[in-house]
Amino acid sequence: MQPKATRFRTKAHDRAVQSAAKRQFAVQENQVEHVEIGSGKDLTATEVLETLSSTEAGLKPVTPKRGERMLKHAKLLEKVEASRLPYSKSHARRLKRKAKEELAGGGLSDIQSAIAAMESNLQASAEETFAEPSKNDPSKPPAKSRNTGLIGEGKGVPLSQTKRKNALKLERMRHSMVIANSHFKANPFQVIRTHAQNTLVKHATPTLPS
Repeated sequence: MQPKATRFRTKAHDRAVQSAAKRQFAVQENQVEHVEIGSGKDLTATEVLETLSSTEAGLKPVTPKRGERMLKHAKLLEKVEASRLPYSKSHARRLKRKAKEELAGGGLSDIQSAIAAMESNLQASAEETFAEPSKNDPSKPPAKSRNTGLIGEGKGVPLSQTKRKNALKLERMRHSMVIANSHFKANPFQVIRTHAQNTLVKHATPTLPS
């Protein structure tokens, strides 16, 4: 009877796990927080939250690679901003200083006059919106309206860009006033009908030949 051949192990046991004290971490040494088990058992919930918030605020390292990326990004933004300006940085500073001096020296007068003009136009248009149209005598020729900007009186001529912007601003301000008006809340269709009668140019009805 032949003796059995000795069997050799093909795989050894896994390596033993190293202790936490000897383990290599992928963070900086000064950013590692050592915690003693059971040291905070007597702390209240508020104290624990304050400790965690202060610890998180202090553990925000800026690695060298991240700092280099931030620096490169800032330089790139400066180059892009400089390329957008049609003049030098010194000229841009002079323009900013001049604008501040104009505002400090009473440069707001133009803005105030423009706001006053817009308010007067808005008040007049609001009164026309909620005013009932007057019934004209059909036997009398229609008088020429003093109100400008009616819909249908342009005869196909488009508005200029400035007039169009002013009209849009006026309508935007008028919309908020109309929504807040008590007449509109009570009967919105009547207010819309009145506004249409005040803003649309009335054309004479053509008479058919007998």
